Amino acid sequence: MTEMLNNAIDHSEGTEIAVTRRDTNGHLLFEVSDDGVGALHKVRQHFHLSSEREAVLHLSKGRQTTAPAKHSGQGLFFTSKLFDRFALRCENHSWFVDNTRGDQAVGPGTGSRGTLVQMELDPGTTVELRKVFDRFVDVDAPDLQRSKVGIRLAEYGGDFLSRSEARRMAHQLAVFEEVELDFSGVTTVGQGFADEIFRVWAAQNPDTRLIPVHMNEDVAFMVAWGTGRAGASGSEFGDEDRPTD
Repeated sequence: MTEMLNNAIDHSEGTEIAVTRRDTNGHLLFEVSDDGVGALHKVRQHFHLSSEREAVLHLSKGRQTTAPAKHSGQGLFFTSKLFDRFALRCENHSWFVDNTRGDQAVGPGTGSRGTLVQMELDPGTTVELRKVFDRFVDVDAPDLQRSKVGIRLAEYGGDFLSRSEARRMAHQLAVFEEVELDFSGVTTVGQGFADEIFRVWAAQNPDTRLIPVHMNEDVAFMVAWGTGRAGASGSEFGDEDRPTD
């Protein structure tokens, strides 16, 4: 929670911060709110992104910060992974993460200036801090080495048909050694999207390993086509537990 408090102090450009804690249905809910410019608005402007929805996708990758002299960009990333449920709510859009279901989404905003961060935790949680960190950081490396990107966060329609959407999704992924691309909830991807990510971008960034997971049969086919492995099953890409429906 102090990570989110420090973010509000250093990034919000606001004048007031409120920190609260309350019990809700047996869970602890922590909130940090400010009256600043809004986290998604600031990220969009700083990184010259096309929309605040794209700012959500950008933040979800980790190692993205508007104040690199003070922050590594890892605090928000790990906070969103540690709690049972996490929400970053701004005026126009909100980013929701449900770690109990392994899902995340973009939703409507609060309609008010500033940023509200909500962190919900079951007091009886069995989540271990070190194990969460070990998923993304090597013990002998100080920086975040691995990332996980929810492809659905980049969704502007039902399908992924353009190379521009692929380039937006892959923006700054080259800073990682390994990236898990989570296709949960994605029903189809287009030829251009698959080719841009798994052939063009992968060839230009050979030091970053892309691992697509949670693909249905249609998505797995297009990913295999994009990598020149048409006919390969999703499990051959490390996606052994993808849904079969």
